[in-house]
Amino acid sequence: MKATRPLQENLSEIATTPSRGLAFSLGGTSETAGQFKPMTRRSNFLVILVLLCIASTAFSQTLADRIPVAERSWLMFWRQFTIAIDKKDHAALLRMMPSDFFDGGGGLTPKKWLQFMDENERNGSWRDLRRSVAGGARIKRNWSSKGVPTKVTRDNGYYFEFRKDGKWHFAGVVGD
Repeated sequence: MKATRPLQENLSEIATTPSRGLAFSLGGTSETAGQFKPMTRRSNFLVILVLLCIASTAFSQTLADRIPVAERSWLMFWRQFTIAIDKKDHAALLRMMPSDFFDGGGGLTPKKWLQFMDENERNGSWRDLRRSVAGGARIKRNWSSKGVPTKVTRDNGYYFEFRKDGKWHFAGVVGD
């Protein structure tokens, strides 16, 4: 039986050996234990396949999985949103609005839409928004069936989406 080489000699050999997709083997006889063995292409493929399967199941959520999570976070979002509307708090509202906010078809950014609301306050823009929000919101099943839980104010004026980042967003104005 061969005597095993000292650990320091094995480590220096490992450090000078170029890596070619090698894997460390912990098993085997005393002669092969602790030595590197090349992984075959098949082994590499199987490892990658297993990792992809694990990742896809870990990160995929069905709509049925997302709705309970969305409902749990709705009340906190709604409270913060109504306070921001009452105070006309642009900074808070901008944090709740996505960059792809839909303004009803005018092509305004969230910031420009809020400026528009301020400019048209005399015509009742903020009052109408507060009135719409005061009526509450309900789940919009036909929109939510597309994979994004969505709520709409009861007067169908504004909508909110629970997006993949795990947060509710004031997503826009319901268009005609």
